[in-house]
Parts: sequence; structure tokens; C-alpha cells
Amino acid sequence: MARSVFLNRLPGTTRVAVAVDGRLERYLLFGDDDGPRTGDVHLGRVTSVLPSIQALFVDIGQKEPAFLNGRHLPHGWLPDPRTRVQDVVKPGRVLAVQVTRPPVGGKQVQVSARLKLGGFWVELSEGQQGLRFSGHFSGDRDAVRQALDPLFGDADGVGLRVRSAASDREPELVAREAGQLIENLKRLRGTDLEGVNRRLWRPFFLETLLQEGHSDAPRAIYCDDQAFFEEVRARLAERAPSWVSRVQLHLDAIPLFDVYKITSQISEATSPRVWLKSGGFLEIHQTEAMVTIDVNSGKNTKARGGQSGPLRTNLEAVREGFHQIRLRQLAGLIALDLISMKSSSDRNAVSKAIRAEIDRTDGKIDIATIDRFGIVVLARERRHADLTRTLMRPCPTCGGSGWSPKPESAALDVQGHLLRDGETLRGEALEVVAAPDLFHYLEKHRKLLFQNLEREFELEIRLVCDDRQRGARFEIRPV
Repeated sequence: MARSVFLNRLPGTTRVAVAVDGRLERYLLFGDDDGPRTGDVHLGRVTSVLPSIQALFVDIGQKEPAFLNGRHLPHGWLPDPRTRVQDVVKPGRVLAVQVTRPPVGGKQVQVSARLKLGGFWVELSEGQQGLRFSGHFSGDRDAVRQALDPLFGDADGVGLRVRSAASDREPELVAREAGQLIENLKRLRGTDLEGVNRRLWRPFFLETLLQEGHSDAPRAIYCDDQAFFEEVRARLAERAPSWVSRVQLHLDAIPLFDVYKITSQISEATSPRVWLKSGGFLEIHQTEAMVTIDVNSGKNTKARGGQSGPLRTNLEAVREGFHQIRLRQLAGLIALDLISMKSSSDRNAVSKAIRAEIDRTDGKIDIATIDRFGIVVLARERRHADLTRTLMRPCPTCGGSGWSPKPESAALDVQGHLLRDGETLRGEALEVVAAPDLFHYLEKHRKLLFQNLEREFELEIRLVCDDRQRGARFEIRPV
């Protein structure tokens, strides 16, 4: 698979797109000052301790304090399982914490005091011991282990995990990066604890992509800004010299995202309906409580190649559904409503496909088996705001529900307002200013809706169409 990274530099914002064989896989926005991001390290002050749930609130300079689970205090702070958080931490304590979940949907920032620093080839984690390898690492483990072993003498309470991307890297290069991460950790831990509410560390965006599963070396990295192009090359020269030649500068008149058809794919990534090649489709709907992905077979009902219609549709839906989960950054509870399958072998085949997709999807995922209704429920760890919340806002007409009153219903509301306030408005001339759909309905049924009201309260009612309004909005005002 050919993986490419596209960097679009705008005033105050960097847009990052990752495409595989031309298809958009990930889209992220990085503002120059957009608040806490996953991976940021802040110096914070404990504002309160919650003994009932063994947790703390930490002020990191946001409107609301961040939530810190007691299990994520620094290594060695709770040496005994019987030690209580309130015995070792008091309000006012200053400590470095790392954002594990940014503020999304009005929820608080979550942080950990066990720092995790990622690089291109190695990931460093506090509170763990020893050396681990990614399950997909295919290089010489003994050689890498030999190169990294000397570092552990200076890294008590620290674990290292070698990424699959390091499979074809020289052990010395991997060890050099690991040493840099250990030095960075020491520097963070040695930070002067004065001046709280300041950010101590922010990961380089390419490191963030690698931490989230994009460990394959990109075939090309395209950048459309000269200064940013030089910065990216300089960063890569330190950590991944072989990648420097892959960074290409795009200065054409046609925007970078348009040349490679990224813009159109971003627009499609917020659509509730996703078509499958077989003729079926997915309906994706997000609520505050959960995400639902409904699988519809459409015209794909016939058996082909020894597979039943439902099985073929479900297998394709699983692949596309998880692609959308990754692309849209969907998290929390997610329900995938598959087409019912009578055969246990079909259900096993779909379960196998789901497990394969989970292995390709970043973030911790807990999943239940397919139930008798064909529904799969999974819970995915949230690391970023989902794409819909990043790019869009709730509809001002419907308040985000996706529904607005029918003209018939809104007309009864207009009539009810006039009936309720009729005595107060007696003898006045009024304008009912309405959105086009509602205006045409009121105009058509004017006699039925207003004749008796005009007679009973001696009103003069005029209808006015406001093309700027949408849905069933209206306003009643004196002339």
C-alpha cells in the first residue's frame, strides 16, 4: 500500500491528511494555539482530591480542571495497593501531567501523570519496565535489544516499546532515538515547578500519527509552505534521515488538497450515508450517548462466489465501517447493526473480519460478540474530537437533532400564539414573518387559520416571507 501524507499550512492552522492508494485514511487539524491536545504535557496544580473515587482534579489553565485517575499517578507514588490517594496528594501539589483525552463534547480533559513520549521508532512509557516489541515487528530483535539494554540503567521505572516501523532500521538509530526520549523525560521531570498552567511538551505531529497506528513509512510527504517544508525536513533529519528525501514542496497554483482530491473526500467524510461497492450502504449517526452504523443491503441480495448475499454485504460493511471509524475518529460506544445471518459459519467469518479490522485500528477497543439480532457493540478509546465536531456545528434550525417541524405543525404554533395573546393585541395590525416553506403553507390556508382570529380580536394579519430563514421559523410583530 502506498501511504502519502499531505500538509496544508494555513494561517494559525495546519491540515494533515493521510491517504493510502489515494483514499483518505486520516484527517487532522492542528491549530497553533487550539488548547490541549492528546500527548501534550502540562504543569498543573491539584485543586481537589476525591477520596470516594480515588481521583483528583488538576488545574492546567483551562476553564474546567482536568480529571486524573489515582491509578495514573507517577510511578512510585502509591507503592502499596492499600495506599490511598488522599494520603500522598494534597490540594496545591504541583505535578506534570499528560493529556490522554482532550475536551470533547463538553467533557473534561483527562490526564495522566505517567508520561508517555513517542518517537518514530520507539515509544517510552513511565510505570512500565523492560523492553517490548510491536507484534508486527519483523526485524532482528536480538540486535535491537542489545543496542537498547545499556539505556535501562538510566531509566528506572521506564519501559520501551519498539514500533513495527523500526523493523528495517539500524539498531543504532533506534537506540539513539530511545536515548533522546529518555533525556526528554529527564528534562520534563527536572522542570522547575514554578509557573503552573504552562505547557512543557507538545509532540511533533508526525510522531502523533505514528502513535495512532500509521507506523508504515510514507511514500511521500507533500507540503505547500516553504518555511514549514524546511521545518519538517529538519525534524526528520534528526529522527528519520531516510525520510528527508520524501518531503516534496508543492507551490502550484492549484491547491495541494485539490490536486490530490483530498478536499472532496473530506466533504464526503461527514455524510451520514456511505455507499458500498456492492450496491448496499451504511447509515452513520452520532448522538451524545453512542454512534450507530446501520448496514443496508440495497440491491446486493444474491449469492455469488459461494457466499450468501448477507455475508458478502456484511464483510464489505465491516471493512468500510471500520475505515469510517478510523477516518471520522469515532469513539465511545459504537453499535454496528449487521444484516442477520442464519449460518454460524457466516457469523464466524464476519467475527474474524472484525478482529482483523480491530488490529488495524488505533486506540484501545473492547468488543462484544455478534448477538442474535446481528448487532456488534464496541467501545473505543477517544483520543481526538471526532471529525464531525471538528468540521461542523449543530444546525441552528433544528438544534442539531436533524429534524424540524413540518409546516402544518408550525402553522398551529402560529395560530396558538395569536390565540393566546389575542386580547393583549386586540385591534392591532400584525406581521407574521415566516420562512419560505411555512409562508407558503400559511398563505395557502390563510382563511382557515386566521379568519376567525381576525374577527374575534379585530386583528389585521399580514404574511411576510423571509428568504433568509429556514425550516419552520416565524416571528409575530406589530406593523
